Amino acid sequence: MDLEFQVALRASIKEFYDHVSMQGLNINLYQRNHIIKLHSLVHHQFANDRFTPMGRYAWYASGLSREPPAPFQTANEILFPPNMLNCSETACSGTVFIECAYCNLAFCFKHFFVDCHHHMHFESITDVDSDPNYEEEF
Repeated sequence: MDLEFQVALRASIKEFYDHVSMQGLNINLYQRNHIIKLHSLVHHQFANDRFTPMGRYAWYASGLSREPPAPFQTANEILFPPNMLNCSETACSGTVFIECAYCNLAFCFKHFFVDCHHHMHFESITDVDSDPNYEEEF
């Protein structure tokens, strides 16, 4: 499985560390809470259906699947496309860092990482706070 998917996952995480270092941002990504946040955001992006073919390729390349995968976009092509200029947030002139795999909007580092851009992708989960039939069991 390390043939494609894990390599892309690690490379995407490295993009965050490189960006903070090259931009001289005052964020310590080596702090525990930032490590957890970073891995959560990247994991959430990789959970998008756009990354499924990349996972299928890993199975195929390792010999665990005989079905050749369809052509797919790499993680860099999905998350870090070139030629994006401005952040999608209103009144933000920040340079684009990443494109969200869910909404396809481009975000600067602040609006993606610091503000924790996240999509709820478990729409089938019932909102227990608003469900009158929900009862907690202990």
